[in-house]
Amino acid sequence: MRSGNVPSLVKDNSQSALMILISDILIVIVIYAIPSVSHLFALPVYMIEPFRIAVLISYMYTNRVNALILAFSIPIFSSLISGHPPIFKSFIISIELMALIISFKHASLKYGEFYGIIAAMIFSKIIYYFLKAFAIQLALVQAPLVTTGIGTQMLSALVTLLVFVAWKVMNEKNLSSLWK
Repeated sequence: MRSGNVPSLVKDNSQSALMILISDILIVIVIYAIPSVSHLFALPVYMIEPFRIAVLISYMYTNRVNALILAFSIPIFSSLISGHPPIFKSFIISIELMALIISFKHASLKYGEFYGIIAAMIFSKIIYYFLKAFAIQLALVQAPLVTTGIGTQMLSALVTLLVFVAWKVMNEKNLSSLWK
């Protein structure tokens, strides 16, 4: 996977650092535009989990450290700018996204990247629901445990998987790393 070959932000040359900065800015602009687009066209775009897709794209095009920074910051900044998601829930989403990136790296080494991304999405969702249940018990989140139906969540996972496979097809001639 390309992100494994990219050096950390500290060691990047200025051109790579500039490309990472540009990609981060584009991702953040798209993420910030989602609430406006959702309201303008009455489409619940947030239901396909654009944060997850953005963080995954960042991981694929830049590096793990950058993806973890975005995973932590995007939900919180979105909450502060647009009010969605609610602030405490944004921290839970940040942890979920960081778990996705960390577990994807480990799962892909064991199972291959295709099954690794599926395992990482499942693991990070388990983390999300565990933390949300705990927050509900402490009255930090005022919402039902499950607010998005399983069908919508499966569609969201499929969209994420399709983005991942499309990236692999466009960027690598040898797709053997998809399957271990």
